[in-house]
Amino acid sequence: MRRKSICTDPSWHGRADCVHCAIRNRVLFADLPPEELAKVPKTPGSLRDVLKALEADHEYLLKGDVFTPDVIETWIDYKYEKEVNPVRMRPSPLEFQLYFDI
Repeated sequence: MRRKSICTDPSWHGRADCVHCAIRNRVLFADLPPEELAKVPKTPGSLRDVLKALEADHEYLLKGDVFTPDVIETWIDYKYEKEVNPVRMRPSPLEFQLYFDI
């Protein structure tokens, strides 16, 4: 059974990323039944989650020889080294307030 699309733009039918149509048609995700809401793709919660997802699925970036596996791996390593790890190693303002501020 084919799922009915909430999108009215024929060029977007069947695509999971039809958010612009949902917004234009004033379809609220909160109004969807739980089984439909479970099918809506979610965004990653942190940069670390984004990088993990990119490591797991980056084949689409290799199409057309736009990126090479080496470029993607180097970029991921750079983001971990320069952004993810430094943030992880430092307390947030709330942690500082809770545990270090006397």
